[in-house]
Amino acid sequence: MSQRTLDRRTFVKATGAGTLVGLAGCLGGSNGSDDTDSSGGNGSDGATNVAIVYPVAGLGDQGFSDNAQEGLMQAEEELGISHSAGEPDSNSEYADFHNQFASSQDPDYDLIIGLTFDQVTPIETVSADFADQNWTLIDAAVEGRDNVSNISFTEHQGSYLAGTLAAHIATEGFESETVSASGEGVVGFVGGARNPVIERFEAGYEAGVEDFDESIEFRSAYAGEFNAPDQGQSIAESMYSEGADVVYHAAGGTGIGMFEAAQQAGRPAIGVDTDQSQTASDYSDVIVASMTKRMDSAVFTTIENVVNGDYDGSSDVQLGLADGAHELVYGQEIGSAVSDSAQEAVTTTREQIIDGEISIPETVDE
Repeated sequence: MSQRTLDRRTFVKATGAGTLVGLAGCLGGSNGSDDTDSSGGNGSDGATNVAIVYPVAGLGDQGFSDNAQEGLMQAEEELGISHSAGEPDSNSEYADFHNQFASSQDPDYDLIIGLTFDQVTPIETVSADFADQNWTLIDAAVEGRDNVSNISFTEHQGSYLAGTLAAHIATEGFESETVSASGEGVVGFVGGARNPVIERFEAGYEAGVEDFDESIEFRSAYAGEFNAPDQGQSIAESMYSEGADVVYHAAGGTGIGMFEAAQQAGRPAIGVDTDQSQTASDYSDVIVASMTKRMDSAVFTTIENVVNGDYDGSSDVQLGLADGAHELVYGQEIGSAVSDSAQEAVTTTREQIIDGEISIPETVDE
């Protein structure tokens, strides 16, 4: 498989474009049986046809999936594509959705997009039977397929910045009109299901904390799934009750429960994937910052490549801070309370990461 770097100008152009929210073409509903084209047609007008298979946690997570959907809708508006979507209820349905889209002749899909590590095996299996069908897997990689392109992210880089901020809060304390932290020297991390992607979040976050101050206590727990807000709340409640000054999540919809716990504890929290002080605005009073991951731009860019005839089925792209794929953005409501020293440290650290001056682990065992 070839390794290449995505043209940064192309990606930055996508990250700066406006998006629409909403999905008009949903395959599946509750039982995965209905196939609806977003344009009301079947692609006979010459439009590029795209199918996307969302994770089980699905739309409404106020983060990962919703952000990917924005990229799809941007492509509909700006590129004139038609699209359908699969929303599986369990991991066992992934292969069925991919097989159904690949088998379809009305419409005949120009591209099928899969999201997350859980779709590696289903795409690996189905793509072997449909050599003429193009896939893109975002957030993981399928090896050895000429008809599957891959886009992954350097979550450990962005999470290192989140760790830098968390370390400052854990040592300096934090005070806003709605939340406070006294600087107990404890930080927390809530993960969804354990996989290599989520471990990159944790590893980078922990490294950012420890590189600032090794004496800070680091606590981590996994819910085992991405759509269990009650479990996320329970985990975070335990962390806050045990002195955590701030907690960061990489848990999809499970992370909404972390924000609930933060509100109850009156402590700050760090969001993920999107600026969750905006996308999960009910919790803007506790979200001090978010580590963004531009799923919208990844989806839009890969569709744009297909529309322009530039699809490369052997490509393996990894996007990071230098590409604008990650940023640490401060919360709309309480982000202004972050100290100058913390903001300066984040800015300096970001530049050092881009310049290759900081080595960041990708696994918790490194």
